[in-house]
Amino acid sequence: MKTPFDIADKLNELEMKARAATQRNIGAIKIRLKDMENAEDGLYSDLKRGILDEDGYKRQLSNVRAERQRYMDILREAQNDIHGAVTVTAKKILELAQKAPDLYLRQTPEKRREFLDKILSNPILDGITVRYELKKPFSILSKMASSSNWGG
Repeated sequence: MKTPFDIADKLNELEMKARAATQRNIGAIKIRLKDMENAEDGLYSDLKRGILDEDGYKRQLSNVRAERQRYMDILREAQNDIHGAVTVTAKKILELAQKAPDLYLRQTPEKRREFLDKILSNPILDGITVRYELKKPFSILSKMASSSNWGG
């Protein structure tokens, strides 16, 4: 059975892969947009040198601008995909956090120990009580959870 950490790690890994792929696509789109800008400049040069007449220039310029707008729309969509992936990942992590107590209780003692090793540091046995410190980012999350101004 997977631990909450395994699931969270996999979610983070998938998000990073999705972000990297989207960033590559955005880079390629930006190159195409620059090509469109250069094409527009070239059309103007052709008009001034007499290679194109006014009607031909307007027609080709319209085509180049339509193509550039298409790439701008694709770029905007790719950027929205990045933000959407973050939201989906955050929701899945919140769902996982809600299920964490039940998932923890269903683990074997060995898996529970592995889990505790990942989130706790400096465990000290004090009689029948164990004192510990939470590792980052868990200590930060714990402080946020106990603060009434955690969203600020």
